[in-house]
Amino acid sequence: MLRAEINQFTLDHQRSPASLRELAEAGYFKIIPTDPVTGRNDTWRTEKSGNVFLIRSGSDAISTEGTPYSSW
Repeated sequence: MLRAEINQFTLDHQRSPASLRELAEAGYFKIIPTDPVTGRNDTWRTEKSGNVFLIRSGSDAISTEGTPYSSW
């Protein structure tokens, strides 16, 4: 869901969003979704790589694969 809204915002505005808050304020979703790993909506980790807006879980926990959730 998040990726679809980020992509739609980028198409609509010809730029990636500055933050998840901007997406919510622009009406792409009513509230910032809950991070399923942390159970909170204020732990997401976001970064921009060129024009690509990346979003990852804010959890420091390690998955059963041995990788941190925040690297997914």
